[in-house]
Amino acid sequence: MKNKLLRPLIITAALLIVFIGGYLMLEKFSPEPEASPTATPVGSIISSTATLTRVHAQPTDDAAFDVTVVNTGDEPSYTVIPAFPGYTYNLNKLRALTNSFTQLQAQALIKENATAQELSEYGFDKPLARFTGEYSDQSKIELILGAQTVTQDAYYAKRADSATVYTISKLDATALLVNERSLRALPMFPASEDANDPNGHVNKVALTKADGSVVTLRRLTEEEAKKIGELAATYEVSFAGTYEANETNADEKFISPILSIALMSVVEDNPKDLSKYGLDKPAKIELTHKSGDVYTLLIGSTDADGNRYVMKPGIDSVLLAGGNSFTFLDVSRTSLISPLVWLYDVDEVSAVTFDLDGTKHTLSIDSDSDNDKFDASLDGKDITRENASRLYQRVLSVYIAGELADGQKYGDPKYTITMTFRDGTSRVLKLCPINDRQFAVLFDGRAEFFANIKDIETIISAFDIIKRGEELPWG
Repeated sequence: MKNKLLRPLIITAALLIVFIGGYLMLEKFSPEPEASPTATPVGSIISSTATLTRVHAQPTDDAAFDVTVVNTGDEPSYTVIPAFPGYTYNLNKLRALTNSFTQLQAQALIKENATAQELSEYGFDKPLARFTGEYSDQSKIELILGAQTVTQDAYYAKRADSATVYTISKLDATALLVNERSLRALPMFPASEDANDPNGHVNKVALTKADGSVVTLRRLTEEEAKKIGELAATYEVSFAGTYEANETNADEKFISPILSIALMSVVEDNPKDLSKYGLDKPAKIELTHKSGDVYTLLIGSTDADGNRYVMKPGIDSVLLAGGNSFTFLDVSRTSLISPLVWLYDVDEVSAVTFDLDGTKHTLSIDSDSDNDKFDASLDGKDITRENASRLYQRVLSVYIAGELADGQKYGDPKYTITMTFRDGTSRVLKLCPINDRQFAVLFDGRAEFFANIKDIETIISAFDIIKRGEELPWG
């Protein structure tokens, strides 16, 4: 009976001994868990009150470089040696790199008096980079950056004069793991200083396409805008002829995408073969700032991810830019221009003359909207303000129906309308028949677009209505 009572106790005790023994064995032979970079800071790896004068960086997989530091005022100045011609360098990145040699905080203490084998396990046999900070008191501090931790959110680091291993944050390591290329400030188009007018600093943008064709968007001067009047757009578009821009499309489809070009990285310095980047016959953007400064970007082909190879004149590097901004390369000319063939403020016009297939008319205008003045005559006879205004409105209502195809044939001018301005200048519109329904629009000696006959017939019919003494309807 006693044996039966003792047996469960003996079994329970034996199991307890096995469990405790197993736990002690695991404690003894299990590796020490890797310190988390979120651990409470244990002190500084680098802390110096002396003035930093230079950082020498030796990335394992890239060329060594120096950053000199000169303290002449509130903000130190930095010089990268060797510097690549044409570049400036990113001030924030330089500041982050050099600040590490004034104060570099450890996240966790990993190992004191680490052996050679242990240092190898932490990546110090093949470090990511070595650094030397030099100070005004002639002292030096050497820092070695080892491997990334298993959790990939910290890096092992140690000073060259110590066998104590720490971890530093991924943020601090990122500031250190740079090369000369990554410190460059990649040149971009300037941004507007006025957040309410993001394109207001742009006076002109000229796009030369790879085929040699040129599209130019130019901001109108105050005097030019006054001639067009309250309905004036901000820009005019030029390609052979000159046309008023569709302001919304000019901003959204042309200028804004150009200003949003973001340069991502340096692909190759001193390139030997530009053809593999499409830069042997590039497209070109020339942006003129309101200050008069001109910024130029050469545009090549795309990489496998759709990003663009580009170059800046004066910098012998192929750069990579994000591909989403380059939709402007395919913008059509018709999408950039106003749908109207022309648009001018009646206050700026002194006369409109018509040659309509041999029938001639002259509309004389004396208008001053500010003083509510409007006098007009047609072929020397006074006409009502309503009829004169509505005839002028029909003259402005010639719409661009489309772009002429290359090699499109058209006849001699059948209809000619000349707009003469109060300043003595004039603009001549000639309409040349393509077929019974369409007319090429001829400005400045060249036709780029066509208009429909219905817009011209609306003008022709107005003269008979006015001649009969009737009131001319709108449209």
